[in-house]
Amino acid sequence: MHITEIVDIVSDVGTAREFLRNHNILRRTPPNCPVPECGRRMSEISSADKKDGKVFRCSTHKGRKVSVREGSFLSKARLSLGEFIWLVYFWSMSTSNKTVMETLHFSSKTVVDWFNFLRGICTRYLTLHPIRLGGEGHVVEIDETVVARRKNHVGRYTPPKWVFGGIDTTTDDGFMVFVEDRSANTLLPIIEQYIEPGTMIHSDAWAAYNGIAHLPVLPPYQHNVVNHSTNFVDPATGATTNHVERMWKSMKQKLKRMSGTSDDLLQSHIDEFLWRQRRGKTGNDAFNNILEDISSFYPVP
Repeated sequence: MHITEIVDIVSDVGTAREFLRNHNILRRTPPNCPVPECGRRMSEISSADKKDGKVFRCSTHKGRKVSVREGSFLSKARLSLGEFIWLVYFWSMSTSNKTVMETLHFSSKTVVDWFNFLRGICTRYLTLHPIRLGGEGHVVEIDETVVARRKNHVGRYTPPKWVFGGIDTTTDDGFMVFVEDRSANTLLPIIEQYIEPGTMIHSDAWAAYNGIAHLPVLPPYQHNVVNHSTNFVDPATGATTNHVERMWKSMKQKLKRMSGTSDDLLQSHIDEFLWRQRRGKTGNDAFNNILEDISSFYPVP
């Protein structure tokens, strides 16, 4: 969706409200009156509240009103409907926090909190839709990398955080898992968890990978190795880890654009990166799919 379309959508509270209803973020069906002895269907009427423009009211108990946000993802949000749409759009387009703050005149806390909420949706999606890469005819490249450590011994000491991951060179989908160590006992079970039997696996010559071809899966994994001390691409088999190394580079560039992130939020940023691999390869994909995931996890009548 082009930014000019967003401008049109948020220019009027009614248009913004209808957009969110079309994406099942806000309810269309009025609730029943909350008065126990009544329970009749409420009606939607105009409201002086410019954030929503409408409210549900019982025709019998006229003092009983219910927000159009009732029971939705936005039930406790203080943002206007248009502000919420803008935030989702800017997040989808990977807009920097600073630009969002300057454009929408929001505090840093507001932008950080809402982007955290959206990353929470990504984490929930990945949890409910675990991925397995590869299969016969596919190549999955695997590797490990450090995502957090001091540079040049400057700053507070932070123990290195190792991530083990892989990428399917056909689909460009990947996985990333924090690991305590890089031993075979740690890495090989993760390979079985995330990679389908029969996959051709490419790796470097790290000793922990030596047992890949002997793992108890059917059909068995195939395993080709590239020795980085001599080649970037193995001349005999064509094995390479270029794709997974590009994945690491993209992920680290994302973290660098944010000037790093706290240890507590590191997993959520990796989850967002993996979600975008699957659901947000373009900004438009991310915009439509994050709205779809919100509506799935916070269903409204």
